[in-house]
Amino acid sequence: KKAALQAKKEAKQDKATRKRLAKEARGGIDGDGDGDNEENAAFEALLQQYKASDWRAVELGQTQVVPLDTFPLARANATLTLNEDTKKKNAEMFLFGGEYYDGIENIVLDHLLVYSITKNEWKRINTPDPTPPPRCAHSTVYYNGGLYVFGGEMAAAEQYHHYKDLWRFDIKKQTWEEIKPPKASGTHPAARSGHTAVVWKHFMIIFGGFYEAMKDTSPRWYNDVCVIDLQTHLWLDIPHSKFASRPEPRSACNSAVLEDQDSLVIHGGFSKLSKGNSLARSHNSSSSSIADTNSDPIITSETKVHNDAWVLRLKPILSDKPPSWERLTSSVQRGAVGNQKSSPNGRAGTGSIRFKNRMLSFGGVVDAENFNHKFVSTFYADLFAFDLERRKWFPVHVKAAAEDVAGKTKRRRRKAEDDTLSEEVKNEEDVSEDDDDDDDEE
Repeated sequence: KKAALQAKKEAKQDKATRKRLAKEARGGIDGDGDGDNEENAAFEALLQQYKASDWRAVELGQTQVVPLDTFPLARANATLTLNEDTKKKNAEMFLFGGEYYDGIENIVLDHLLVYSITKNEWKRINTPDPTPPPRCAHSTVYYNGGLYVFGGEMAAAEQYHHYKDLWRFDIKKQTWEEIKPPKASGTHPAARSGHTAVVWKHFMIIFGGFYEAMKDTSPRWYNDVCVIDLQTHLWLDIPHSKFASRPEPRSACNSAVLEDQDSLVIHGGFSKLSKGNSLARSHNSSSSSIADTNSDPIITSETKVHNDAWVLRLKPILSDKPPSWERLTSSVQRGAVGNQKSSPNGRAGTGSIRFKNRMLSFGGVVDAENFNHKFVSTFYADLFAFDLERRKWFPVHVKAAAEDVAGKTKRRRRKAEDDTLSEEVKNEEDVSEDDDDDDDEE
């Protein structure tokens, strides 16, 4: 019994030590505790190194670019934004924000890092004030030499706050600036996180998102479209008809702009039902087979994972008119190749990009929540392509990368990779079309 009590006491002390280390890393208290958890100690050391770099940048009053000897800190709900300079043959990705849970606390980050694709190296950019406060589940887009960061949330143990601010990072000057709307600007979007944001022409288009306050027991999901002109920094008032068809409110949906068609495609997402709603619709629940889906959204006792796809026609924005939504019919979910479904089931948190005239979507998660607020999550590692012209999903099976041929230039290698992916998508589409033809003959 004494041994059990002693073990319990030591475990409690260890937990307190790790909690203190986490607070030190976030600048909460001073101390020199050593801790005996190697992973936590390593994380704390990295955070202290980052904080020291921040202090040096503030003291010097100028930006510092610090090479990293290792990968960036682990994080979730960060943004990774591509900046490709075709003239200088340089491509880089900017990583900003995110959150890390160390088992005790949720640590929200404000780090800005850059990864050079051409040089295969990471660097951290430390800038003096003004800088955006730490956040996660925000959005970042690239436009005309700058990164535009909007919204997000601070989700720490002692602080929970949703942002509605807009920041711009000048890549050339390497400085931050908060963009405050002029007096003539339209209605500013409400604070939110988990929204999607894309650039079309010189506009940033924002859709959806989530908001919840600490004292507010009624979280809100959005299905509005917010538009800002990135040339003038004016928000546009986008009217919405109460009778027009549009997606249900949601967060964490995937999206991509198909520029040649002036359209934004969204798919999936997550929202919660009110208790009355969830009880009334509990007969549609599918907690035991989350991955199986049909034409209806996946509904558990309190959560709703959307599997619908929509296209937003953007051209009316140019004439100060509201863009129009159209719901897209997904292709039949049956085995097109290798008994795999030809379209993704409902999911949230999917990564999406535009490739030529298609939207490529990778991964995602389905979170099922029961009445005890416990989550059961199913994660995915599949790749799908959506062709807007055919209005169909196609599974994509990418072959392993072949070894470089001696003497082949980077430019030729990249073109070969693009051609290979195009061929993979085309092959999947051809097989799916053949299956459809067979069904028609039957």
